[in-house]
Amino acid sequence: MGEREHPMAGEPVRTEPGRMAPRRRPARPGLRTALGAIGALAPSPALAQQAAAMPGHAGWWAAAAAAAIAAGAFWLVWRCAGRQRHLAAELAEERRRRESVEQRLDRALQHWATAPTGHIHWQPGAAAIADDKTRLALGLPEESMAVAALADGIHGDDREMFAANLAALDREGTHFVLMPKPAAGYPRLRWVGRVATDQSRHIWLTEIDDILAPVEAASAHARKVAASLAQLLDQLPYPVWRRQADLAIAWCNPAFAQIFDMAPERIIGERREINAAAKALAKRAQRVGLPQSESQQLIVKGQRRLYDLTEVPLPDGTVIGFALDQTQLEESHAELSRHIAAHDDVLQALSTGIVIFGPDRRVKFFNGAFRELFNLDAPFLRQEPTVDQFLDKLRERRQIPEQADFRSFKHEWTRHVMSVIEPFEELMHMPSGATYRMMAAPHPFGGVILTFEDVTDNLTLERNYNTLIEVQKETIDHLYEGIAVFGSDGRLKLHNPAFEQLWNLSPEILASEPHVAQIADAVKPYFESRANWQELRQRIITEVADRALKNVRLERIDGKIIDIAAIPLADGGRLFKYTDVTDSINMERALTERNEALMAADRLKSEFIANVSYEFRTPLNAIIGYAELLARQYFGEMNERQLEYASAILDSAQNLILMIGDVIDVAAIEAGYIQLEPALVDIRQMTESISRLFQQRARSRNIDLVMEVPADIGVIRADPQRLKQALGNLLSAAIGAAPAGRSVVVAAERAADQLAVSVAVRGAPDDFGLDIGPESDSAQARSSTRGLGIALARTLVEMHGGHMDTESTPQGRRIVCALPISADAP
Repeated sequence: MGEREHPMAGEPVRTEPGRMAPRRRPARPGLRTALGAIGALAPSPALAQQAAAMPGHAGWWAAAAAAAIAAGAFWLVWRCAGRQRHLAAELAEERRRRESVEQRLDRALQHWATAPTGHIHWQPGAAAIADDKTRLALGLPEESMAVAALADGIHGDDREMFAANLAALDREGTHFVLMPKPAAGYPRLRWVGRVATDQSRHIWLTEIDDILAPVEAASAHARKVAASLAQLLDQLPYPVWRRQADLAIAWCNPAFAQIFDMAPERIIGERREINAAAKALAKRAQRVGLPQSESQQLIVKGQRRLYDLTEVPLPDGTVIGFALDQTQLEESHAELSRHIAAHDDVLQALSTGIVIFGPDRRVKFFNGAFRELFNLDAPFLRQEPTVDQFLDKLRERRQIPEQADFRSFKHEWTRHVMSVIEPFEELMHMPSGATYRMMAAPHPFGGVILTFEDVTDNLTLERNYNTLIEVQKETIDHLYEGIAVFGSDGRLKLHNPAFEQLWNLSPEILASEPHVAQIADAVKPYFESRANWQELRQRIITEVADRALKNVRLERIDGKIIDIAAIPLADGGRLFKYTDVTDSINMERALTERNEALMAADRLKSEFIANVSYEFRTPLNAIIGYAELLARQYFGEMNERQLEYASAILDSAQNLILMIGDVIDVAAIEAGYIQLEPALVDIRQMTESISRLFQQRARSRNIDLVMEVPADIGVIRADPQRLKQALGNLLSAAIGAAPAGRSVVVAAERAADQLAVSVAVRGAPDDFGLDIGPESDSAQARSSTRGLGIALARTLVEMHGGHMDTESTPQGRRIVCALPISADAP
């Protein structure tokens, strides 16, 4: 218990710890004075006696004065008593308020003791004082400490920063909020530095381990989700990007980077942009605050593609964009439009009249055959008349069967046609005598499609059917081949005399419509010696029921060879045609044997030429080597005549080895060893390459080599090596045949279905030696390198599906190689 002195009496007043003792208020001095005055003014007996002894009027006035004084005294006493009661009530109310404040203070202190917040305070420049919780958490001494000592519980990485903030708070009153990394063994705290109104410094501390744990877990989860989303966006097959508030691209996925063919980091670093229109789209989306989209043509990997660009503004001012490749959709739309147009063209080209009524019972489509069949006006049909109007027009033009009750007929016909579920057909007999076949089918988009066909001629043909059957029977009876028709029950329904004679069957058996098993037993003598007769018999029987188209060859024991063709018939029967091919087969076998002998001889010839040509290479290479050594004078100088002879030997040997190479190629082609390897060939590049190879040779012969190949001649699909070999042989032959001082021109022209490459010698006579006619295959032509090279070139061109021709022009003679242009060549 504490104690304090009473302000008036000086007695000690004892109070409970933590509570303030109520003060007693002393009586006011004015009240004591009033009470004394009232006692002094009260009438005494002596005064009454003196008043009675006074004369008449004077005594009366004295008594009145005394009464007034007494009344005033009583009023003053009553007023003072009321004031005293009021003051006592105020004192009691103040006491209750103080007790309430003390109770609230006690509760606040109790609550503060349970709060997770610590507190440190000090005056500027003074020592810091911490509460119990702070001292316990930070291990501080119970007495006051220096402000700088508070940094002892901070990790070294953040200690300097924390000490600087403490010093700024102590000296300058600078507020701070920090969450520094604690030293080992210390809790994680949130430090809030503030200055009170009395300039005292305060630091509030809050343990944040429980707060940061879920926050860090949530942050880790958010980072994981963000990484997953980033990975997901990177795997998207369409471009996605994010723009900053200034619309510069701050992030993009790999699909976006493919548009620029560079890394995303480089795109962001160089502030690349899709195009000005895309940035304008993003700016518009940012301005209106709504997603904006538009279609744009972009060049991606050298190809023009259609993209739908969309820019979506975000609340923070950034913009998210993505692009969807609509190229295939656009191509599909174009393809669908082409199909629809082609469909219309096909329907227009049909000879069958076609009209389509939509779900609203109006004409949506008609072709020319329909209009001509019913003699209707095109303007009338283009107005999309209804079914009723269509029928009225047909009745008006007498293009519909006459009806007794046309209104009922029109209603019933419209209902019958427009409610069709399954296709049906019916015949319409016109007043003109013609007969139309109408077929109705539901349209996939609603409505009905009607086709009208004039079958008048078909009915006429049906009337002549029996006559035709008789004619056909007579025709079959006079055929060289044996004909037999078996029904679905396996019995013979029709045969001709050739069948009867071929198998030597009796007319009585054939007239009884025998089963195929009976006929098989009847022809057994022709196959009786065969070990597999039972198997063959079973095959003959089962063939009647087979519906496949077959061709079989049988050899009888009498030496005849029969070709059998089995043809299924529409009525379920089967027609068999028997042809005696004995003579043809014998002739074919003889020709085959001779052809095989010729082919073997040809192969031997080709192999012989190839082997001999190959054996020529070894001595020729030696001759060329020694001739080069002599021509270059490695072992001593030679005179002019010797040099001329050495050069002639070298040229002849080189020409001979070229001729041998051509011979080997011709032999390989004839033997079928060379296969083409087609690829796209740029004709201009190939002709320029060949021209460079022969430029020196042409210059040495005083021949001007001219190229007239357009730059846009394009490409064809061919074997590059073999085509170059063929054109090189032609150019070599032209240079070798051209007189000195002339020009050899290589030209190319492209047509719709072929590409022509020509080699010409300008100013040369027609018989100067450049030709591919029959004489080029003669012994004289093949004896020279030029003739063999031209023959090889022609063979290679023909292997490509082309051909070679010679032409005489006013400028001179030329050889033209025409090569086909394949469908996949641009």
